[in-house]
Amino acid sequence: MALTPRETTFVVPFYLNLMRLNATWVGDEVWNDLVQVGRTAELDDVVWLLRAGAWRPVVMGAWRPVVMGAWLSLRFGPGQVGTDVLAALSASEGSLTAPPLAAAAVTLTELSAAPALRDSRARADGASCVVLDAALESLGEEPIHEVTPEDLEAFAQLLAFARRLRDALIAA
Repeated sequence: MALTPRETTFVVPFYLNLMRLNATWVGDEVWNDLVQVGRTAELDDVVWLLRAGAWRPVVMGAWRPVVMGAWLSLRFGPGQVGTDVLAALSASEGSLTAPPLAAAAVTLTELSAAPALRDSRARADGASCVVLDAALESLGEEPIHEVTPEDLEAFAQLLAFARRLRDALIAA
């Protein structure tokens, strides 16, 4: 199956730099390209990316579009994409998508993200559990397992990236 124009534009250039916790050490060149391309994303593009995990075959990997849907969702308001971000987070099962989705969900929906964080946490792999627990604790919610100061700092950095990206994407 060939890549779609959305995948070629919004996913392929960025997903490796933005999966997991990778966004916390993105360089200026990737950042500048992300903001420039991200400002061109339309609402239907972002919703498509977020929902791609439900149907995209293994050729592209269902998780790749979801990673970028999470980050690009920050261009829109919670009333526009909040439900799709929370649905993608609830369905997330791994450390490639859970950190970006958790950061986007907390940034966009704040306390409303807690049930989706718990849903994802119930099925999560070991690596994403730490991030999801840190996200829950950042909301003042009870994490499933104790979170270390390093875990909280890692999520705080991811959340700072998300907020900075949101500001950059809506400043157009």
